[in-house]
Amino acid sequence: MKITAKVIYNGSTVLDVKDVCFELGKKYALIGPNGSGKSTFLKCIAGLIRFDGETEGFDGAVYMPQNSFAFSMSTLSNVALAGKNKASINKEKAKRLLKKLEIGHLAKKNAVSLSGGEKQRMALARVLLDNHLVILLDEPTASCDAKSSLICERVIDEYVNESKAALIFATHSIKQAKRLADEFLLFEEGKITLRGKTGELDSLKNGFVECMIK
Repeated sequence: MKITAKVIYNGSTVLDVKDVCFELGKKYALIGPNGSGKSTFLKCIAGLIRFDGETEGFDGAVYMPQNSFAFSMSTLSNVALAGKNKASINKEKAKRLLKKLEIGHLAKKNAVSLSGGEKQRMALARVLLDNHLVILLDEPTASCDAKSSLICERVIDEYVNESKAALIFATHSIKQAKRLADEFLLFEEGKITLRGKTGELDSLKNGFVECMIK
């Protein structure tokens, strides 16, 4: 899988990357300051915005935005509606995912009344309901507390390990990048300035990374 993308907003280049490659079965963390291009990069892969360049091998990628949305129906129905199978199969899979994410007790509750963290876990269940070869997550635990974040990470990790999908996610947590990803890509001013194994983050001499580790 490969992407080359350039995005210009109001005369300013917000993303400029070339021949960025990913492999199935691996997990990649996008790190960097706010406005550095991480979300734009994910949206380009997902085909949600126009850009100059091209993608290869990302067909069927599923994307989860940072701000989770909920339809005015039960939490279970919100998750099940994303499925490609029969309604009964989707609901059974949805129930199992909600239980894994420890919000099974909220299955019948109207999703619009969920807290931010609960909506985030519901949205994650919706993304992981079917099999996908590429998972794109933008700050998947942004609204979650520490315990909920670890629960989400465990479920994501299990999904990727079982499906051999490629996981590409944006995060502001260096600790999360180290726990969940094999490799990191550091974005700064729309460019990828560093790429490497997440085990190297602690020893990395970079102002942003050193600040986040502290």
